[in-house]
Amino acid sequence: MTDVTDDVIALRAGTHGDFTDTSACAQRLKSDIRAWVISWETMKPYQREALDLILQKIARIMVGNPMEPDHWLDIAGYATMVYDRLPKPAIVADCDNPLMEERRNWDGTSSKNAAIGTPSPTAGVLGGLKL
Repeated sequence: MTDVTDDVIALRAGTHGDFTDTSACAQRLKSDIRAWVISWETMKPYQREALDLILQKIARIMVGNPMEPDHWLDIAGYATMVYDRLPKPAIVADCDNPLMEERRNWDGTSSKNAAIGTPSPTAGVLGGLKL
């Protein structure tokens, strides 16, 4: 191997754990999930792939450094990519609905919005500029 490759492997061992141990942990997690998840075969390929990648990150957390922020950020990223591809149910905003909450907007005004799934009218707006 090259010096650069050796350096990267040594660096990653500190965050990811020993490759042999992390691989064994990841393969066990993946095997267990496939054995217990009834819906595995009906999942979309991107859902199965995201679960595999999330389990890989969990193995790195378990065997490597659990304080490594990238592991947790990657898990959130894979879950978000699946979420973004799923059909979303329509949530009807109803002022008498207990799911409604009052929100304070950036300009100090308030508005009622569905607590789940409906962004504030000012979401993505900063100082009148669309983000």
